[in-house]
Amino acid sequence: MTRPLDIRQRILTIADRCVLCGMCLPHCPTYRLAQEETESPRGRISLAQALAADRLPASAGLANHLDHCLGCRACEAVCPSKVAYGTLLRDSRELLAQQRPPGLPARLARQALTTKGGGRLLTAAVALQRHLHPIKAGSTGLVARAAARLPAAAPSTALPRQLPAIGPQRGRVTLFVGCTGRLFDRQTLAAALQLLPLAGLELIIPPGQGCCGALHTHAGEGERARQLAATNLQAFADPGDAIVAITSGCAATLSDYEEMTGQALSAPVRELSDLLAEQLPKEGLPLAPLSKRIAIHEPCSQTRVLRRPGSARRLLERIPGIELFELASNELCCGASGSHMLTQPAIADALAQPKLAELHERGGELLVTTNIGCLLHLKANLGEASGVELLHPAALLARQLRP
Repeated sequence: MTRPLDIRQRILTIADRCVLCGMCLPHCPTYRLAQEETESPRGRISLAQALAADRLPASAGLANHLDHCLGCRACEAVCPSKVAYGTLLRDSRELLAQQRPPGLPARLARQALTTKGGGRLLTAAVALQRHLHPIKAGSTGLVARAAARLPAAAPSTALPRQLPAIGPQRGRVTLFVGCTGRLFDRQTLAAALQLLPLAGLELIIPPGQGCCGALHTHAGEGERARQLAATNLQAFADPGDAIVAITSGCAATLSDYEEMTGQALSAPVRELSDLLAEQLPKEGLPLAPLSKRIAIHEPCSQTRVLRRPGSARRLLERIPGIELFELASNELCCGASGSHMLTQPAIADALAQPKLAELHERGGELLVTTNIGCLLHLKANLGEASGVELLHPAALLARQLRP
């Protein structure tokens, strides 16, 4: 599967829309940290333009500036010229990778996070790291950071192919499980299997589905990402009324398939909590009260790509006694950004700190987020001693269901 347009021409066409106004600068997390033009969207657009026009070589310095970008797309929301920065970043990284392949640490992280065999290998490496050395806060080594962030991979268990709706059937949806969700977030996966049928939805889990391709896209491995997309396009040929992803990062990538490949999935892609907030009855669910103050972290994938903010609040308001508040720092990326939390430790950890400081200042007892990468990254920076639990909103709702 090939890109519908020449990659160089698309970069140049998108870059030409930038009028260099600088309105994006104060909204860019990396620019706010570094205060350098080359760490801003405007600077990266100029670098990508020069790379595509063969005015700059694919140097280590250029690669670093593009690699530092989180792909949060905060710049797109404020751009008066409507520059498609996310597309430009994706194409630029692919063009760069063709001339300068990604380094070994990034390839290892990607392989480990997106394949069954890699997951087992990473789990073994993480276990060995924990056995030999205590994990120190702020570790920068790839395996040490993985050990601090990734739980033990869940045992491989077969998933049902189909679950009937409970009560009158109101629709039929297909579930995208995701590789990291299957490995590291079985709790949210279990919540999806429990709650979607309760919403009156027949649930289908198509066999043959695989990684969404997000991490490969971030790394410039465009052809591999398109191969993975082709697998999922075939697996979800009969998607029902919607395709539901248990993490917003996967949902965002699936929703970009048409732009990535020229072929769209034939049903809307929805993040789990967003669909449940819409489909679950607002009254009549047997939910136990919860007298806790819950902080809501909204990932960039949820707000800027899917453009569906507020789903966690809409879902969790059903729980009696709950107190919810959104983090004011939600406007800035937390630093997780796929494997960025493993390969760009200084930036990733610096961006997590304001959120955690706000969480403590405002008395958050539990934090919810719709993206597994954000959850793992923030949890590692909080540390076990904080006593603050992190969950997907759907997992919290499922926990409160009375038998």
